[in-house]
Amino acid sequence: MSGYQGMNGVELKSVLEDAEEKFMKWLYHTQFELSYEVVEYFLQRGGEAAYVAKLKTEKEEIFLGDKNRKEENECSPEYVCTLLDKRYDTLVFTDLYKANQKEIQKMYDKKCVTMELFDNQIKFELAMPGELLSANTLLKEGDRLVWKVDAYRLLGGSYVLEAESRAMNTWAFCVTGLLIVLAGYGIIRKR
Repeated sequence: MSGYQGMNGVELKSVLEDAEEKFMKWLYHTQFELSYEVVEYFLQRGGEAAYVAKLKTEKEEIFLGDKNRKEENECSPEYVCTLLDKRYDTLVFTDLYKANQKEIQKMYDKKCVTMELFDNQIKFELAMPGELLSANTLLKEGDRLVWKVDAYRLLGGSYVLEAESRAMNTWAFCVTGLLIVLAGYGIIRKR
């Protein structure tokens, strides 16, 4: 957070948009890599030795040559098969996908389990007694503070939920008043 101190809204927007753009590129590239691995595995299993060697050496070139790439879309094994068919002017990869669709999707989903953390969030709610002094959330639902924690918040490290409140303790006032009265009574009695 100290890296963002002193920035105005325009500067923050620029920095955060740049970070978001880099993250989306990383996410798309990761999906491409996972899809590519799955397609390569099923290609080897199917005995297509001619294409297996090409796939190993041309992977990065294929990724960079994808002109229809959109970082906001998922790069699924089906899309990679279509991409490879265009590259090699064949239908081998689409046929491979159609023949093994359920197995390919199951293997891809298994590889993407950690990426699903970005789609989910945990919602924490906390009711604080008395007057709220500070909290590291701006969300409220009724009289409760709400934190929505997802994998994006955990990218930079651990995320700590913080809240501080102050409530008047009437018993403390009563006991203090009673002690003052007893002390006063003791002083008067000694005189």
